[in-house]
Amino acid sequence: GGVSAQLSANSTGGDKNTQLIGAKYTVGALTAGVAHIQNKYATSSIDTTINEYGVGYQMSSAVLLGATYVRADNSSSFSNLQARYSLSKRTVAYAMVGTSKDSVPTAGNLISKGTMNGVGLMHNF
Repeated sequence: GGVSAQLSANSTGGDKNTQLIGAKYTVGALTAGVAHIQNKYATSSIDTTINEYGVGYQMSSAVLLGATYVRADNSSSFSNLQARYSLSKRTVAYAMVGTSKDSVPTAGNLISKGTMNGVGLMHNF
């Protein structure tokens, strides 16, 4: 258990500067975390601020349940519930359901509002 924190800043593509600060706290099987992300663009006035909140509960050594809520400054939000089952040390089966909302949809934003479901398998090489 305990507290961990992260602070980073980077530039990508010469135009974008991203700053991130986050923290995570674990007590027993419960983990909670928050993150604040700020994207600034040198050639645009469309800067974004994103806040993310998450919680996870390790039910057993193989089963992890989680929930995430993400909100952007333009009133866009995303929330999801997840379940992960470890099949081995490197392979995980997962299922998730999520919703997204965008109060300022644009023509290029194809996922402005909706519900998403997913199942899959992840393997780390």
